[in-house]
Amino acid sequence: MRAVVARGFRTGLIHQPFVDHYYSGQEWSRLYLSVSAAGKVEAVLGVERLRFEYESREIPAAVGTNFFSLRPGAGEGLYQRWLDTAPACLAFWGGEGFFRWLDRKKEEHESYRNQKWTFFPGINLLALNYSYPTMHSDPRWRSVARGVVRNIAGWSYRPVAAYADRIPKDARRGIVVREESRFRDEFIPKRSTIAFRLVESPEYLRWRYAPGLSYVRYRLFRILRSGSTAGFVVLRELPGRFIVAHCDGEDPEVLAVGILLSLTKAAESDDRPREVLLASSHHLMQGIFRTFGFRRLPSDQVFALGSSQRSAVDLPLDTSNWLVNFGWGDNGLRPPFLDQVETCE
Repeated sequence: MRAVVARGFRTGLIHQPFVDHYYSGQEWSRLYLSVSAAGKVEAVLGVERLRFEYESREIPAAVGTNFFSLRPGAGEGLYQRWLDTAPACLAFWGGEGFFRWLDRKKEEHESYRNQKWTFFPGINLLALNYSYPTMHSDPRWRSVARGVVRNIAGWSYRPVAAYADRIPKDARRGIVVREESRFRDEFIPKRSTIAFRLVESPEYLRWRYAPGLSYVRYRLFRILRSGSTAGFVVLRELPGRFIVAHCDGEDPEVLAVGILLSLTKAAESDDRPREVLLASSHHLMQGIFRTFGFRRLPSDQVFALGSSQRSAVDLPLDTSNWLVNFGWGDNGLRPPFLDQVETCE
């Protein structure tokens, strides 16, 4: 993996705790290598298997993670392995920074379109207290431009808990959240009015978003409405930042309010603004998020589905009643991790 780092790729694959947990010892996620005749790694591709549901129809899918190719064409065999893993394959990525969208290469989109992948629009990135983050490898002009853009855009910056009075009172009536130390089976809704959502097992959720991992901190909140469980929220907490990694619920309005209550509870001791990032396409939930103070970023998430038969996936393009979360696949899992120093310079 050092060769990958030497080529300038920012990867967690050299961090053993991440690799051990995310790619080893369980059934959902694997890491595949393409090795030359001389025994050198030429390409890497991770594959995580997920189970979605669209209007009660189950859709098994495999999301690609941590793809790196050190030689043109070296990853073709790994790409085919990915396609053969599940009836549908998911490409899900996006730019967390304001400037990432400027660098996105059109060829990446075209290569998927040529394979008859279906691109689903409307997966917005929403942010609160947005910091316009830059990376250590960015040129200096981007760091300077970040401050200029923040001033021009007119963002307001307050501690997250200070936005609590913006949650609509009628919508939040009877809804409370409780932080939990582990997933319980009853957290997962048995039904939902949301058309498309991830419907994984409690065992998967206990593995993927486990509180207490060394390299990433997840915080789990249970949503209760009138005393009954109505869903859950998983936040990834970083220094100065929260990411809404995953959530699920019976009702989109209750879920949106539960997300906001979870954020304000998680940040209740903060005395400074903390950035929050989430992905959303649901029209009702987006309205509640905007009332709270979230704003749409210029760079939407790319959400594309393909199949090994090179045929279009049979789903409508309307995502306004979908539940899409930023923390699927390896989104939000980039170095430096909590238990490491920066190793990719």
